[in-house]
Amino acid sequence: MDIKILIDDYRIEIIRFLTIYGVCFGVFLVIQIFTGAVPVLFLLAVPIVMAIIIMFALNKFGNAFGKGFYGGRRMPFSIDEMVRGELDKVRFSKRNGRFEEALRITDELLNRAPDYPEALLLKAQILAEEYGYHETARKCLQKILDTVPGDKEVHRWAVNYLEQISLPGNERKNQDKSSEGGKESS
Repeated sequence: MDIKILIDDYRIEIIRFLTIYGVCFGVFLVIQIFTGAVPVLFLLAVPIVMAIIIMFALNKFGNAFGKGFYGGRRMPFSIDEMVRGELDKVRFSKRNGRFEEALRITDELLNRAPDYPEALLLKAQILAEEYGYHETARKCLQKILDTVPGDKEVHRWAVNYLEQISLPGNERKNQDKSSEGGKESS
């Protein structure tokens, strides 16, 4: 776990504790002022103990209370929700020149959602631009064109990119891993 996240989590817990302690102390202070029935030692010690108990209860039972307030169990994630974070990772890796990592994440994503168009488009871009595998990239783009309606944005992107990689001079001599393997063995 990232140390910054850990520090932020502790900071939030401390602020939560101090807030609960302040409320408990305020309640006992009001009782002390109006009734005089609360001893000073009690005024200092009991709010700390109560704040600890309340913090424990919130941590232990918070999810159950939260589910009650928000209508029970959360609906299952849609495919878009499951994939969105992974696509961001692929784009980030691609932007930072980590193409093997981007391709690995894309392949894992396509194992879970084989026809997900944005993942296919990113894979086609990586294969064509960084590895020169234009034929495999074309297959990915063709899969998008076959499965996505023409009025969708990703369909238009696939058409444009397919035209771009099909222009003369954009292909490398070795278009695919299979053709490289065949060339080396002869």
